[in-house]
Amino acid sequence: MIHIKGDALKLFKESITHTALIHQVNCQGVMGSGIAKQIKEHYPTHFKDYIDYCEMAEASALLGDCIWTPIGNDPFMLQIVAGAFAQYQFGHNHRHTNYAALTKSICAIIDQLPPVDEFSLIIPKYLGCGLGGGDWSIIKQILLDVEKMYDIEFTCVECES
Repeated sequence: MIHIKGDALKLFKESITHTALIHQVNCQGVMGSGIAKQIKEHYPTHFKDYIDYCEMAEASALLGDCIWTPIGNDPFMLQIVAGAFAQYQFGHNHRHTNYAALTKSICAIIDQLPPVDEFSLIIPKYLGCGLGGGDWSIIKQILLDVEKMYDIEFTCVECES
């Protein structure tokens, strides 16, 4: 795993390779804080896809699934914003991140990526930890395990304060 400090959205936007920006979403159709809120504002098509997908199924059936939206029209540089359904609810003061669902969702995202030689995978550091309440040491290990399973490498971006 590559660790850098910066802005995950800026890194995604300025990428010169095929890139996926992976973030965690809840099953309630709300992207109201953190990087999800930023993605909602910068990529409204992804938010629309997310809302449409949430309305198609029972919320409880979404855990472990994923939603992804191609951004832009350049066939030589595919950019995808991908939401991992790993929270049933959201709120404060306890863990909403479901580790099994997070693992399943991230694997589903990777399984759906087109077969290209090079694909950058951007993950915000502390994915699922903020209002999701997840433990970064557990989530980091999940990501490291997924890297080994797929022989890939995530770029983990820590927001600069």
